[in-house]
Amino acid sequence: SSTVITLASPSISAGVVTFSDGVGGQAIFKVSASAASYSTGNYLKVGSYPYTAIDITETSENFSNIITIRGTLEVSAKTVTPTMGTASKVYDSTAATVGLSPSLDGALSGDALSLTGLGTYDQSNVGSGLTYRLSSISLGGADAANYILSGSGTLSRTDGVISKAPLRVTANDDSKIANGIAYNGGKGVVISGFVGSENSSVLIGSLSYGGSSQGALNAGTYQITPSGYTADNYHISYVNGTLSIEAGDTDSDGILDVNDNCPTVANPDQADLDTDGIGDVCDADIDGDGFSNSDEASCGTDPRDPLDFPTDLDGDLIPDCVDPDRDGDGILNGSDNCPDTPNTDQADLDGDGLGDVCDADMDGDGFNNTEEIQCGTDPRDYFDTPVDTDGDGTPNCTDTDDDNDGQSDEDEIACGSDPLLASSLSPDLDVDGIPDCLDPDIDGDGCLNEVDEFPLDATECWDTDKDGIGNNKDEDDDGDGQMDMHENQCGSDALDYNSTALDTDGDTIPDCMDEDDDNDGFTDLVEEACGTDPLEDNSTPLDTDSDGILNCDDLDDDGDGQSDTDEIACGTDPLDANSFTADTDGDGITDCFDPDIDGDGCLNEQDAFPFDPAECVDTDADGIGNNSDLDDDGDGQTDADELSCGSDPLNALSLSEDLNEDGIPDCVKPFDIEISQLLTPKEFGQESVWELKYITAFPNSEVKVYNRHKQLVFGTKRYQNDWSGTHKNTGAYLPAGPYYYVIQVNDGRQPTYTGWLYITY
Repeated sequence: SSTVITLASPSISAGVVTFSDGVGGQAIFKVSASAASYSTGNYLKVGSYPYTAIDITETSENFSNIITIRGTLEVSAKTVTPTMGTASKVYDSTAATVGLSPSLDGALSGDALSLTGLGTYDQSNVGSGLTYRLSSISLGGADAANYILSGSGTLSRTDGVISKAPLRVTANDDSKIANGIAYNGGKGVVISGFVGSENSSVLIGSLSYGGSSQGALNAGTYQITPSGYTADNYHISYVNGTLSIEAGDTDSDGILDVNDNCPTVANPDQADLDTDGIGDVCDADIDGDGFSNSDEASCGTDPRDPLDFPTDLDGDLIPDCVDPDRDGDGILNGSDNCPDTPNTDQADLDGDGLGDVCDADMDGDGFNNTEEIQCGTDPRDYFDTPVDTDGDGTPNCTDTDDDNDGQSDEDEIACGSDPLLASSLSPDLDVDGIPDCLDPDIDGDGCLNEVDEFPLDATECWDTDKDGIGNNKDEDDDGDGQMDMHENQCGSDALDYNSTALDTDGDTIPDCMDEDDDNDGFTDLVEEACGTDPLEDNSTPLDTDSDGILNCDDLDDDGDGQSDTDEIACGTDPLDANSFTADTDGDGITDCFDPDIDGDGCLNEQDAFPFDPAECVDTDADGIGNNSDLDDDGDGQTDADELSCGSDPLNALSLSEDLNEDGIPDCVKPFDIEISQLLTPKEFGQESVWELKYITAFPNSEVKVYNRHKQLVFGTKRYQNDWSGTHKNTGAYLPAGPYYYVIQVNDGRQPTYTGWLYITY
């Protein structure tokens, strides 16, 4: 039977329709539709679908086993709701959102949907809790047509975040050569990370530098650390640069600054007198004595001698010579009444302008403080003064000569005179202030009384020979007959009678003082020089030629005009005036020594005629010297001709041109050209060509031949004896007959030759 049942709306999934019977049962039918009607997620797309459904399974007794349903299935669009998450980004100078990732609530799993829209912040700067929006929302994707977007098309939230963008500030590296000047600052920076078109104008603050580079002096590697910038929208990181300081030589003295004890002043010797590490050339205190060089120079001490330093009373290392307060009592020297002794109270008892602490006479009574204390008077009481007999300012208690008579009180008491009475004096012969009664040398001659043979004569002491004449006046102290002066000079003892100097000739002049010991008339020096005995009067020097010059000094002992040296060398007797060697040129040099015997200026070894002063060279060795030989080289041409023509008269291989071989060079005697008068062309023999003998010797020659009609038939320059009678133009042989020739040599000496030439056949 048929039952009509109203079914609830079916559920559709992947082309399957499920009907419920309303009482707990259901029937599942497969919908027949084309595959293109399904979404990406395998859902029926929006549209109307006719279907025929056949029961494929049922769970209800209310359906028969065979159920067929025909109808139309309407599929409508599904509503979806857009949502978006929290927006965050790194500052990029724009208001656009980044990575917003909106999503859709209600979309079926697997369908291809996308959500697009314009995401923006209300502002572009860094911050949190920012308002941002997604507007102009629209669906996209392959399955967008199956859905409807709910809402107004705009979403907004207030939890947006824009964080600071990273910005890097990198210090540039720098380098320098150590020069004693501390490094400060830097070499600029490189800033990277600005977004958009932004630049350093958005930075707050100013660039500064720090790190180990600041103040660096010596060679090494140091950090240049940049800092000082802030920015609202950037997180700034700093990267250090590197400073490289190379060892320098600021003063160019060849010593690197790091090793130079005075890097700014040249001192290649590195002298450092006080070894304080500061070179002398820049050390304010070279010797290290605590006083500056300039102060020492001002005070006259040596700035290079640590043991020579100026006085410094107050020890403040300011020398007294330049110290405005030498004693350091706080009162300047010009105002200090005792500038070399500290006295801040400036006490001055006697008002003499000299402070008591340095006033030798504080009370101004004329006696110094020390003496008053010694004498028992008060040095601070002007009216309490010691006794001073002689009024010399020295009280008797300290005065060794109270009456000022030149003799001490002690001596006067010893010798019996009154020490308090100037007119009472003890005798004093030498006026040395010591009375004779106490003087060990009464006459003051340095010879004590007990040994002085003349104790009251200041000019004498000893008398060796007891002749009553003191040695100072006695010329022969020991009385031996020889004067003291001679004995002292000759080494004998002038105070010993038995010690005398040698006197060979007995003339009382010792030999050491006697210029002629043996008294033979020749001085000892001459005899020693000439080899005779200066102590033997029978041994005297010779003077062979009696010219007053002893042989030992005479260069020509026999006076024959030839030196002894030459005579000995040449074998003649230097002591015989009749024995001498020849001197051909009379120049005073004997022939055996004379390098130019004949004196012609031509040395013997070069002179072919050493004894003939008129000749020297014989070039052609013909026995006739060149001076007499008319042909020195023997080449057949006279010297005069060769000189005229430019050849060498001393070289047999150098000849002047002589074409006709007559022995006379052509330049001296011009020769004639020999002209043949006959020409026999076409025949063999000497006259087959026109011969002009010697013409080839004249390179500038010119030859012309004319016929009887004065027509030029042949002409040439530098003729070579090669014309055979042909016409100059046609080359044909000329007719037999006479022809007129003109020959010009053109050498400035030869004539022009003219005449007749006969051509025969």
